[in-house]
Order: sequence, then C-alpha cells, then structure tokens
Amino acid sequence: MTIRLLGVMAVAFMALGAAWCEPTPLPIPNGSFEDGAEGWSITEFEGVSSAITDERAASGKYSLKVVDTHPKNGSSVKSTRVPIEGAGVFELRGMLYPVSGSGLGMYVRVCDKDGRLVVSGETFQKGLGGSAKEWRPFRLPIYTPSDAATLEVWVHSYSHANVEAYLDDLRFVDLGEEGLQPPWEGQYKIRPGETGRLTPADVVGPDGIVYPDWTRCGVQGGIPRVDAATTIEEHGGKADDGLDDSQALNQACIAVGRAGGGAVVLSEGTYVLDRPVTVRHDGVVIRGQGAGKTKLIFRYAVPDNGVGFYTPPPGSRVGKGTRLEMHCAPTDLMKMTMSVDDAVVKQWARSTHSGNSFATYIYGRSIVGKVADGPHTLKGVAEYKDGSTKTGEMPIIVDSEYEDTRTIPASNAAITFAGRGLAGPKIKLARDGKRGETTLELA
Repeated sequence: MTIRLLGVMAVAFMALGAAWCEPTPLPIPNGSFEDGAEGWSITEFEGVSSAITDERAASGKYSLKVVDTHPKNGSSVKSTRVPIEGAGVFELRGMLYPVSGSGLGMYVRVCDKDGRLVVSGETFQKGLGGSAKEWRPFRLPIYTPSDAATLEVWVHSYSHANVEAYLDDLRFVDLGEEGLQPPWEGQYKIRPGETGRLTPADVVGPDGIVYPDWTRCGVQGGIPRVDAATTIEEHGGKADDGLDDSQALNQACIAVGRAGGGAVVLSEGTYVLDRPVTVRHDGVVIRGQGAGKTKLIFRYAVPDNGVGFYTPPPGSRVGKGTRLEMHCAPTDLMKMTMSVDDAVVKQWARSTHSGNSFATYIYGRSIVGKVADGPHTLKGVAEYKDGSTKTGEMPIIVDSEYEDTRTIPASNAAITFAGRGLAGPKIKLARDGKRGETTLELA
C-alpha cells in the first residue's frame, strides 16, 4: 500500500519510541488507590458517582470507580501534583476496566511553579470508554516546556457522557533526555542556496528557511464515500436564511461522532458560520451538494474597535480553568496586553516567527487569587507599528470555586478537524521515509 507523504514530520512521529531508553518512574501518590482516597480530590455531582472500591482491581484490592448517568454533569477526580523539572517527554500510564458508555476523559494538567497552566489548551486529553469488561492498559504522551514544574491528573467524564468504568495503577513515567531527541538524523538543516540538496518535497519559505512541501497534505483521491448520518437541518440549521448555523453544525458533528462516524449532510444553498466549528471525533465528514450548490460563509471577525474577546461571553463567571482569549486586528500588530482592573495579566510581543498572529490568551488561574471574587473589568490593548493603539473591555465575574467545563471551538480556522489528538490506532511503515520522497509505504 502506498499513500501520499504528508510531510517529513509524519514519518518522524510514526517512528518515535523505537530507540528510547527505559523510562524513569514518576509515581503518583496513591496511584493504585490502596490507601483509599488519600492524595485524591473527589467532587460529587448529581447523577455522578466517583469512589474507591474493592469490587475489582488490576492489582492489589482497590480501584477508582466512575459512574456518570447525568445528561449534563460530569465527574471530577484530581490527583496530587507530581513535581517535574522543565522540558521533557512523559507518559501517563494506567489500567482501564470499561463497563459501558464512552467519554471518560483522562487529562494531564501541566503547570508552572505558581500553579499556572503552561501548555497550550486546557490539558492533554485521552478519551476512554467501551464495554470490554476486562482490564487493559492505556498510555497518554505528554510534552512539557521549560517552565513546567508539576503534572496533575484530572479524571473527568464529559458533561454529556454516560459512562461506567474502573481505573487503577495510574502513574507517570519520564522518557528521559532521549525522549526529547528524534530517533532519526536531521534532514532539513540546509540553506536555500544549497540548490543541489533541494528536492521536489522542499519549499523555500518567505523567511528564507527550507520547509517540507505540505501542499499534498490531506486525503488523496477525494473524500471517501461514507453513509449519511444526519442533516444540519435536524439540528436547527437552515440554508439561505442568513442566520448563524455554527451551533447546528457543531451539534450535528458531535451527534455523528458519538454514533461512530458518518456524514453530516448540508442542503443546496448558503449557510453562514458566525463562530468556528471544531470537530473532535474521528470519522466525521461534512458533505454538501457539490461545488456551486452548497456554500459556507464564515462571518466571524474582530469587532470594529479592533479588539474583542473570543471567550468567554461578557458577564461570564471566570474560574481557574476558564480560557480568556483576546483577538485583535492583525495588520502590523506589534503587542497585545490583557489586564484586569488595570493590573496586567498577560503580554504578547511580535517576534521573528510570529507570522500573522492576532490572538493571545490566559486561563483564570492567572487571575483567581490575585483579585477578589466578584465583578471586574477585563481589558485588552493592541499596539501597532505606527504607534496607534486599539482597546476593548468587557465585564467578568471572578469566582474561585467555579469549575468551568465549557468546550471552546478552536480559533485557528473556520472548521477544524481535531480528532482525538495523539490517540488512535498505530500505522506501521513498511520502510523508513527519506527526505525528498512524496509517498509512504505502509505495512
């Protein structure tokens, strides 16, 4: 079998792990639950039960049992933080006994010495579930930056999930210095002037750096024909009415993903998206009626004043896990500053590789504890090359006890197919890929 090469990095990540040394254990305090709930914070909600039980165990006598039968509430179990030292490659390992349902999220929060999240996005995540009713191992890779100081496990069944499962023998491992090094020889340390070394798979960027040519990325030969699973109209969307269809498309994609995949069908006509849509399940296809028949118009834009807050909505409660994201008019943007009641909480400044950056964000951890709970004003200021500034403000309510479980669509594209990240089946290569090749051979 031969497929088009998605880029040299695709070869690299498939090969990771082959030459790494034996990992160093980083135990999670009471990760086997033999000391009951010691070292764990368990929050109870209506329709959700999380408890240490002796009903079954992968080892020893006890395990963590999670039962979520509520249509909106989700479970919340947090571990003691495990100290680490800066940049590294780690894994969360454990044993799962799935009974029914899906949507048991295993999150790893990477924080700095002050307890602030230092990794883009809320957490690393792996969705667990099924009905195998047998113990099986799982692994979740974690890549940490230089300012990382702790790792924390958060077991959280998604807000609309129904699931029953047991967890046991949770632990981190440090993959060591070799984990930071790719197990292949670097092939892209070449200069644009070295024309004899350039290949058909190379492209010289506008910054004078040679990159892999990604223009053939994606599904080659067209999108596979999959069965229609639902229509956007079944979820509230409607063509040609000029109203926002982003929520309808998002709900349709979620429904199809939870059902195992298929196509979300759009009718002939024009649909509009006032917010981005992020598809977080595998096997989801968005299908129209053909070029010139179905149109999608993306209407989201930075407000007329040049500075707006993408999330949360004005007047929202802000807890430690709330994402506060600011968007600014990008042309000649040099600096972005976020403040609460005139106290600066985040600054971004343009660098060589900033590109067409327009957004910056923080999490509520940067605010909670620094200001009192209650109403405050979130302010954003954008500074430009000509010395001009643009400003935006909105009210927020700081609440140190608020657990924010809202899912926020990615803002880097109108529609983002995110899938399950690093989770999923392994695809073996028949041979190593070499720089310059435009195909991969799979076993």
